[in-house]
Order: sequence, then C-alpha cells, then structure tokens
Amino acid sequence: VFRVSGWMDHPLTFAFNLMLFALLSFAQALFQWHEGRRTEARFWALHTAILLALLILSDSRSPIALTIFIMLAGLALDFPKIRKILVAVAGLVLIGLFAGAHWVSRDALGRWGEFFDLNIALEQRFDRIIFWKINWRLFLEHPWFGTGLTHYDDRLLDTYLQAGYTSLERKYNAHNIYLQTLADSGLWGGIGLVILLAAVGRLAFVVKRHFHHLA
Repeated sequence: VFRVSGWMDHPLTFAFNLMLFALLSFAQALFQWHEGRRTEARFWALHTAILLALLILSDSRSPIALTIFIMLAGLALDFPKIRKILVAVAGLVLIGLFAGAHWVSRDALGRWGEFFDLNIALEQRFDRIIFWKINWRLFLEHPWFGTGLTHYDDRLLDTYLQAGYTSLERKYNAHNIYLQTLADSGLWGGIGLVILLAAVGRLAFVVKRHFHHLA
C-alpha cells in the first residue's frame, strides 16, 4: 500500500523516518535495560518491533537493510559477550538470503529480486545510477558554485538530453544528498555539508560519552 499510494509524499520519506525512529527507540530500549528498568525496556523493544514491521511494509530496500545492520551493530557494542554469536547469525542470514534468491522466482521476490537478476542491465535495475551519473556530470561542469538552485532543474534536463537519456521517463534529481549538494551548490556547498555532518557526528559522540546512550 505504501509503495503504491505514497501517502506521506513518498514511500522512501516514510521509510527514512521510520528508520530514524526505530533506531532511536531501539537505543532507548538498550539504555533502559542497562539502567535496570526492565519493564520500560520491554515497552521500548515492543515499540521498536512495531516500527520495524511498518518499515518492512514500506518495501524500501536500503532503509530496511541499513536499519537491521545498525541494530545488530548496536547489540554487538552494548553486549560484547554475544558479539561472536551476532556475527555468526548475521553471516548465516546473508548466506540464506543469497541461497534462497536462486531458488525463489523473481516475481515472488518483487523489488528485491532486482538485486539478483543479472539478465537485466545494472542501470535498468537501479535507475539511481543514472541519476548519480547525471548529477556528477553537472558538478563537473559547475565545480565551484554548482548550477544554483534557480537554474538546477533546467540544467538537469539539458544534461539528461545531452547524455542521451531522451527516452528515460524519470529524469530525477540525484536521490543522494552528497551529489545533490555538489550539483546545485558546488564544492563550497559540499564543504558546508561536510562541516554540518561533522558537527552532528561530534555531538553524537558527546551524547554517547556522557549518557552511555546509543541514540
């Protein structure tokens, strides 16, 4: 339903927000567990499970895979004694997924089957590669200040046409915050984004050090 209707503007926006809140809820569950508040920890774990179920229903592949990976990494950080078990389980799950992909039909796998269908060209399976390529080209044409926000759409369309993608139905923007910033704001915009992310990253380590909280 979410993939079809996109009632929150876009299914990926919905999935991204679910990913953030599922991870925050998961971190709070671990924090409460270590604080000895087991009832509260179970509540937050249930909350996390509901958010994770909704995330899986969104069928947005990257947020689902990334959320599960970060949760496993969080468990490994907070519970060193079970680290080897988690690594083994994760390895077995990956092996099972790749093995199962060869036995299950592509139709049954749906959008996930695109990962394994080698008969279709990579750009057709993952059209974001085209979006990335076009926006990287835009950045190379305007490396210092980018296209500017007011001219971005026009120059994006021109670049698609010049690159030979005239018949491509979805001539989208970068779908990647780093390439998008480089394309429309150039190197100076990219430096600003790096400073912003570095500041957020530093704050995260401060929170972890002072509160022993993985959020």
